[in-house]
Amino acid sequence: MMFEGIIYELDGLMVDTELTHVRAWGECLQKLKVEPNENLLLDLLGKRTFDIADFLRHRYNLPISPMEVHESWHEIFMQLIEESLEPKQGLIESLQMFKDYEFKLAIICTGPRDYLYYVLEKLGLDEAFDVIVAGDMVQQSYPDPTFHIACGETFALHPSSVLSLTCRRDGVEAATNAAMKSICIPGYHTPRWRAMGASLVLSNLGELNLSIIRSLWTEPNSDFGPRPQPQLFPHRNR
Repeated sequence: MMFEGIIYELDGLMVDTELTHVRAWGECLQKLKVEPNENLLLDLLGKRTFDIADFLRHRYNLPISPMEVHESWHEIFMQLIEESLEPKQGLIESLQMFKDYEFKLAIICTGPRDYLYYVLEKLGLDEAFDVIVAGDMVQQSYPDPTFHIACGETFALHPSSVLSLTCRRDGVEAATNAAMKSICIPGYHTPRWRAMGASLVLSNLGELNLSIIRSLWTEPNSDFGPRPQPQLFPHRNR
């Protein structure tokens, strides 16, 4: 037996966009006459972008709705990522390896689906994933396991058969909360020591190989209890 499903995160793991997120939120706040706190914005990485907009709206008592905050951020962000959007080291090779061995592949994105589709198209990966779960499809942020549970349920796989690839500590926690194993490849804002709880910590996706994946596999626990059900919004056409 072996893992059958692999979950990738988009931001920070597949593409180096974490600081672009922070820059876009900072410019969004500046447009609203608020001086951004970079440390605060860094701490918000990994949250659904809709939740960040709502948090900032209340934190700074902004004179517009959370949805308008999000729309302002989204416009800035989409302009910024046009400047530089490259796959991170080892991404393409790791995806090809998993495809060659017929793993099921899912992708998690805390932003909206139009951003996810845009990045995948830009990278030539629009047909690479069997399952997508974006921030406008779920109602909870990390470390809640909703993203991961939604992937596992759509795969129709036991959580122990799914391996999560993440770049942040709360991604490790979310996978653990979903009863999945995880490999952490720390991003800009995640020192290696903060990846505690992951089954393995690597430097980049290029270090992945089938022997490593096999070494993490353990047989499912027959006493595994009931899982919470993901709350997904209905799928909307692109």
